[in-house]
Amino acid sequence: KMTKELAAQLINLAQSDICPEKIRPAIIDRLNSERLTRDEGEVAHFSLFIMAIDVRKKLVYIGHHKKSDKWIPHGGHIDAGELIEQTLVREIWEEWGRRMTDGEIGAPVLLTITEIENPNLWPVCRRHYDIWYFVQVDKDTFTIDPEVLHGEFHEARWMGLEEASRLASDSPSVLEAYSLVSSNFFMDSQL
Repeated sequence: KMTKELAAQLINLAQSDICPEKIRPAIIDRLNSERLTRDEGEVAHFSLFIMAIDVRKKLVYIGHHKKSDKWIPHGGHIDAGELIEQTLVREIWEEWGRRMTDGEIGAPVLLTITEIENPNLWPVCRRHYDIWYFVQVDKDTFTIDPEVLHGEFHEARWMGLEEASRLASDSPSVLEAYSLVSSNFFMDSQL
């Protein structure tokens, strides 16, 4: 039953204005499967990114991910039996050591498709269908539990979009998200 509810959530997102037209057919086609998560043995599955942004200081918080060896925002896979909001709460706890409400997190802002380039991950991950969230915070009061963070990341830090884009130059989905941050939140920033 939960998969049908998750599928309904994902269909709504795929049909919304946060889904770029160029990938909408691929996402809708993917939703025709009964299995949508990695836990169900799908190598092409749904996940989400949660990127903390400080609009006032024009900074993003990203980390050097251990498995992918890439500088990316935080996030993770939607687990079997979860709805999107349950994944958000769990991932924020698992990667930041924080409890956050829907109001603090906000609505999703973008859908992307990420091809997994690391062959070591291919037995379980080949493609991610990503749901992006930008969490607006104040860098000076935003705290992360470092012990929790280091479970999946070598390090994480605040940086401007220019540096973040340089570090993510080989990650088209991440660059697309940074472009959206630039145009919608950091209006006078340039990538």
